[in-house]
Amino acid sequence: MKLRRVLAFALSLSIAHAAYADDTTKGPPEATPLKRSAEALLADGRLEYERGDYAAAVHTLVPLLYPSVTLASEEAVVDAHRLLALSYLLQKKEVEAEEEATSLLALRPSFRLDPIVDPPMAVSFFEAVRKRQTARLTELREREIKDAEARTKEAERKRRAEAERIFIERSVEHHSRLVATIPFGVGQFQNGQNTKAALFLSAELAFGAASLAGYLTLEQKYPVDTSTNRRYFPPGQENTARALIGLQLGAGIAFWATLAWGLIDAHVLFRREVVKTREVPQPPKAVTIRPGGLGLQGAF
Repeated sequence: MKLRRVLAFALSLSIAHAAYADDTTKGPPEATPLKRSAEALLADGRLEYERGDYAAAVHTLVPLLYPSVTLASEEAVVDAHRLLALSYLLQKKEVEAEEEATSLLALRPSFRLDPIVDPPMAVSFFEAVRKRQTARLTELREREIKDAEARTKEAERKRRAEAERIFIERSVEHHSRLVATIPFGVGQFQNGQNTKAALFLSAELAFGAASLAGYLTLEQKYPVDTSTNRRYFPPGQENTARALIGLQLGAGIAFWATLAWGLIDAHVLFRREVVKTREVPQPPKAVTIRPGGLGLQGAF
């Protein structure tokens, strides 16, 4: 029993020693390689392109530009687009090559390949892309000019339409029966009949003044005798006296007849409210209604 234990212990020691010896022969663990910088990857892509391994160059260069640019300088970005375009072109992938050339020319429009270093077919390809881009840019500029002209014309049209727009101001005039009862054409003025009002005013003033003038002349030249309450006319002045009396009575009758006619006309044509409109350059901003006056009522 003791012998078995001694043999087992010796066997375990030999196994442990063998394992330790095997570990020491392996040496220290290898270090994890550090992540390479974008500039270093660009140098790798350039080297792969110069070796003619265009597929490897594309595989190295694409992550430097897509989905986002990882290069720090514009020169590096331009160089990456150039190498990528040339790598695509030399693989006969002209669509991808034109996309890269277009991106490069958009970033630097004056860029040109070196005809001494770069392949002649690549130089011709880049120039063809430049011409297409120039034509496209010219077309875009012409379209922008046309659009700007169209916008200018539309703005001018709207400005003219706004200038020619007619605003109608509506006013409400409130009339009064009391005003219509005033003689001398006041009722006609209120009704908006200015010509008729002027005629009634002139006629009533003329007839009234003539009647008053005849009366005053009679009173001055032929006063009434207070004892008999009669007016005596000197011999030979009967015709003059009769003419003055006729003037006083006739003008008086005409005055009262004209006055009555004017009052009747004013009341017959009377309107409680009269709506008036007129053109204004700007829309009315306020609404006011005043009895006997004008107020803004709206715009059309």
